[in-house]
Amino acid sequence: MSLLNVCYTRWTRTETRMVFCPTCAGRRKMLCRFQEWYGWTTVCLTCGDSWTDGEMHPRPFARGWRKAAVAAARAALPKRKEARP
Repeated sequence: MSLLNVCYTRWTRTETRMVFCPTCAGRRKMLCRFQEWYGWTTVCLTCGDSWTDGEMHPRPFARGWRKAAVAAARAALPKRKEARP
């Protein structure tokens, strides 16, 4: 008999910050998301590289992965609150 237990937490916080990106060698806007067991995950909105708690994620061996990663991160950006008149 086998038992499968899948544990997954949702993103509890999502925000954007200006953070130093080692790949771009400068301060860039990043999508920062927090999960309970994994900590902060940041994705650079310029180059597409991502990190979790300071450790860089492996880069996929695929064409156009940077554009796809940036597009996915921009789609996950928190919605801006509109000012009331």
